[in-house]
Amino acid sequence: MQCLNPPLCDSILIQPQATLQLGVTAINPDQCSAEDSLFITVADESVFALDTVFTCANEPVWVGDLWTAEAGLYCDTLVLASGCLQIHCTELMVGDTTDQTMQETICPGDSLALGGQWFLEPGLYPVSLNTSQGCDSLILLDLSWWELPAYSLLPADTTIFEGHAVSLAVLGQGVTYQWSPSDWLDCDTCAQALASPPESTLYNVWISDEHGCVQSLSSNITVRVDCDPGRVQIPNAFTPDGDGVNDTFGILTAAGKEKVSEMQVWNRWGQLVFQSQNAQARWDGTFHKEVAPSDVYVYRMRVVCPNDGTEEVYVGEISLIR
Repeated sequence: MQCLNPPLCDSILIQPQATLQLGVTAINPDQCSAEDSLFITVADESVFALDTVFTCANEPVWVGDLWTAEAGLYCDTLVLASGCLQIHCTELMVGDTTDQTMQETICPGDSLALGGQWFLEPGLYPVSLNTSQGCDSLILLDLSWWELPAYSLLPADTTIFEGHAVSLAVLGQGVTYQWSPSDWLDCDTCAQALASPPESTLYNVWISDEHGCVQSLSSNITVRVDCDPGRVQIPNAFTPDGDGVNDTFGILTAAGKEKVSEMQVWNRWGQLVFQSQNAQARWDGTFHKEVAPSDVYVYRMRVVCPNDGTEEVYVGEISLIR
């Protein structure tokens, strides 16, 4: 503190280093006094302020008195009303924008999502994207399809008899295979599978290639029951003499699933000597538990296929020989 007009010292010069409160007492010639105080704030010689401004590439903004789109730190020095200096800095941040070509390849039938859009067909597509910073980017999407390998399934369709099997084979090089249904196959993940379905079945196989593209093929296997009522053989004579050879009358051993649903035998006077609807029944040459005489008899026999109901009716003569 320095007195500027001693000895009165009603004016002083001070250079405080920190904020303080200064008190003063004044006394007049009559010895009357008065007091007062002054609060003095000491500010830094310079004040630093920092702002942040964001813009996208090629979109200039005002930074102070500068029109620019170049990222960086821009500072100005200002004189405050207090006479102190203020350094005001602005950091300009510039977001990236992208103009580029994007090449993508997908499987036929698949789709690609980009910029809120779905793309399915090959071609060139301009796509506008908004980055996380809010800046627009232009992408030129060059979309193409993978070339699919050629596959075939042999046999495509076939017919087998019940109880038989058929080999299904995929021709062409795949990476994975999946058959459906997997029932009655010796392998449901192989390129070749042995199928033995008990009924007609449509088999599908999905094949994936090295790019993950999937193709499907199918083969319809029709299972035919080995049965034909028109092919049975019926003897024209039998000898029921108990020697174990040709002792009964009926159809010879069926080639397949043929069954006799009804058989009737009449003698020459039109008398019904035998009748049965039992598929296993055969006439043993008796009538009312008595031995029927040697003669020529007339028969009527109905032969059916149990699986589809087709039938054949046979009428003929059978000689009973003793």
